[in-house]
Amino acid sequence: MTDFLSGSTFTDRYVPYRSGWDGQELSLSSQGESVAVMQQYLNEIAQAYPAIPAVKEDGIFGVKTLNSLLLFQHFFQLDVDGIAGRLTRDRMLQLLDYIDRQEL
Repeated sequence: MTDFLSGSTFTDRYVPYRSGWDGQELSLSSQGESVAVMQQYLNEIAQAYPAIPAVKEDGIFGVKTLNSLLLFQHFFQLDVDGIAGRLTRDRMLQLLDYIDRQEL
């Protein structure tokens, strides 16, 4: 899976669609369905990248979710700001699509 980490830009690549989080900005203390979806994405990614810790899918953006997100942002060359917005969501979706294709 290391070729996904190539460092090339990804903003103009295909972004697969999954419902539940439209890319609105999420940060520490955010709550709701969008947070739960982001947590689900993080957990799916954590299965393939164990350095990213799994989190409870409870819809509450707490410290554990923040730590997992910060590691995701670091490993996948995003601004490490703890804010999950459109770029973070798109990167997660692209990575999940890549992981899914590797498992075929």
